[in-house]
Amino acid sequence: MCAGGRTVFAMPMFARKLGVPCSTCHTSPPRLNETGYQFRAAGYRMPAEIGKGGEKKPFNFFDYNGVRLQARYDATRARTGPDAPHANNFNMFAAELYAFTGAWGKYLSSNIKATIYPEKSYDTEDHLRVEGNIKATMGNEKRFFEVRAGVPHPMEGFGASDTTISDTRPYLQEQAANFNQTTFFTPWNFHQSGVTFGYYQGRTAVRALLLSGVRLHNDKDALEPFGRREPFTDSLPLSKHSGVDFQLLVNRILNFNGGGVTLYYYHGNMNIPIINPDGTFQPDNAFRNDFDRVAFYASYPVAKRLTLLGGVQRGRDDIATGGRFTSLGAYTEAAVPIINDITHAGVRVDYFDPARNKGRNEVYGVTTYMNLWVREQFRFVAEYQRRERRQEQLPNKKDHAFQLRLIFIK
Repeated sequence: MCAGGRTVFAMPMFARKLGVPCSTCHTSPPRLNETGYQFRAAGYRMPAEIGKGGEKKPFNFFDYNGVRLQARYDATRARTGPDAPHANNFNMFAAELYAFTGAWGKYLSSNIKATIYPEKSYDTEDHLRVEGNIKATMGNEKRFFEVRAGVPHPMEGFGASDTTISDTRPYLQEQAANFNQTTFFTPWNFHQSGVTFGYYQGRTAVRALLLSGVRLHNDKDALEPFGRREPFTDSLPLSKHSGVDFQLLVNRILNFNGGGVTLYYYHGNMNIPIINPDGTFQPDNAFRNDFDRVAFYASYPVAKRLTLLGGVQRGRDDIATGGRFTSLGAYTEAAVPIINDITHAGVRVDYFDPARNKGRNEVYGVTTYMNLWVREQFRFVAEYQRRERRQEQLPNKKDHAFQLRLIFIK
């Protein structure tokens, strides 16, 4: 509920409005504890306030609006055989506006987030991203329902399925299945318009989403996926979509400080142009990929200063030349508080096989990170990652990457 993070929910407005510290709703922002999760689920109010008289405090514009600025430094080294090129880059990564976010009256709530990226990033769909919802929440403290429309965040989990506190996410969330060409879809990166129906009872939540689906557009002769519908981006004529995609998310909270289990299921389809070995695509030839993703996440604070998290995901996709293939990913993570209650450090181990039907194409990685908070307005996220990718008959590709994000939020 205070500053930081990648989701629309880790924001300073509620801390200002309610006069509480970040630790009221977060383990290490933007990751939520049970209070923060329930507050978000009930439409930026506590469940006991659903259907009550609404806000008695005088309206303050800055209780519903905020801004975040991010700068980013990257240093990478990639090695395939004897070659080991280096690269360094610093940029103003993003400017984000959080607008009209909060509860309105007895049942309604809204959130709007607009993000501008001066330079296109690996984890974004374009230079401009807009997401947000209008939501109605009905019921009482013990059980309540939600209906919302707009562009929801891809996943509102808890614990291991919540947003990361590192710079990068587990591979299973941001890497696409790939037999002889990429299938583009990843569980986390795409913000799609749609409708959400949710049911919450105690510590259990079930949410079903009907989504518009992922499409492709041509960006300088390269295929780029996006999850929003026009008029934001025009899709290729071949990038067709049938009906709606379906996503199901079931969360069960086991411990106040991030302990829980999550079941994730996604079924979707998209038309994908045939991609040639040199990376160019055939503008008049596409195939339809009907795909599924099933994932299970679990986390628990096994000791006062140690939380373990992990997940596993299996995917099923079509091959352009016929037949089907599966993908498999898994990760495990350990996080500990340091310096103060909301600063955490951790290590994550990742594995992703983009096509189980093929040999020597797996990706392995080890990531260490620190999510440092200073004065609840400045966030520094430092991360080092070592990644190794098997490449069939070629030598393994080994990447070393350091990333530092400097974030100010108000």
